[in-house]
Amino acid sequence: MDFSKILNWRLLKGSHEFPGPDGGTCINEAAVIAAGMPYRKVRSIDCLPPCFSRPIGGFALAINDAMGDGRRNELMPFVTRIAGTKDEENDPKRADYIITELVRRCILPLGFVAYNLPDWHHVEPKMELAEALDVLDEIGRRAKYDVRHLIKQTKDIITYQAIDAPMNVMSLLSSMIHDTGITVIHLPRFVEVDEGLRFDATPVIPNAFIHLDLFGEAIKILDEAIKLGRQAPDADVAMVKKRMDAIRLSPVRYNMLIDEASCELA
Repeated sequence: MDFSKILNWRLLKGSHEFPGPDGGTCINEAAVIAAGMPYRKVRSIDCLPPCFSRPIGGFALAINDAMGDGRRNELMPFVTRIAGTKDEENDPKRADYIITELVRRCILPLGFVAYNLPDWHHVEPKMELAEALDVLDEIGRRAKYDVRHLIKQTKDIITYQAIDAPMNVMSLLSSMIHDTGITVIHLPRFVEVDEGLRFDATPVIPNAFIHLDLFGEAIKILDEAIKLGRQAPDADVAMVKKRMDAIRLSPVRYNMLIDEASCELA
C-alpha cells in the first residue's frame, strides 16, 4: 500500500514543532499523529511515547535522518506500525537482531568495499553479537579517524545500553556512507570450493552477483525486527488520513480527533 500518496505526507529530517499546512514530520512524529495521540516533537529516543518500542523507534529515527529527501518516504508504510510496539520481553531481542543484522548485511560489506576489510562473506546464518563487535573493531583499525571514534562510541552503547544501540549503529552506517559515498554495492557471491569459501563471479553461476542497497536493506531489517515482538494495532487507514489531514489545517481540529483509547497508548 502506497501510504505516501494516500496520506499526502512528506517525511522530513529532524524533529518539528508542528506539521505545516503542507504536512511533514519525521517518521516517529508521523506515527504519533497516525495513532491519534497528542502531538509531540521527537528529538531523541527519550522523546518517544511510552508505547513505542525503543529499539524500533530509535532505529526508525536514525534511518529517517540518514536517508535523503528523495527516498525518505519509503518509510511511510511504518507510520501505522510503530505505536503500540513496546514489548519488554522482546525488545532486547529486537535490539540484538537489529545490531547484528545491520553489521552483517550493511556495515560489513561496506567495510569490505571501502576499507579493504578481509573475509567478507554473504551467508545466511545469523551473526552473533560478539562477532559483530569484532567486525566493528576491524573496521575501526582501517577507517578514518571520525569513523573510528564513532565505532568506539557505538561499542560502548552496545555494551552498556544495548536496548538503545540500534539507533547508534544505524548512525554509524550513515557516517560510513557519508564518508565513502557508497549507498549501493555489487559483490560476487561466495561459492564452496575445495579450499573453502572464495569469491566466484563466473558467468555460468546463476545470480553470481549480490546487489546491496544499504538503505533498502536497513528498511528490511526494521520490518523484520518489528515482527519479533508485539505488533501495532490494526490501523483504520481512513481514520489515519482524517487525523493527518486535520493536523495540517490546525492543532484544534486534530485535538478534536484524539480519543481516550489513543491517549491511553501515549
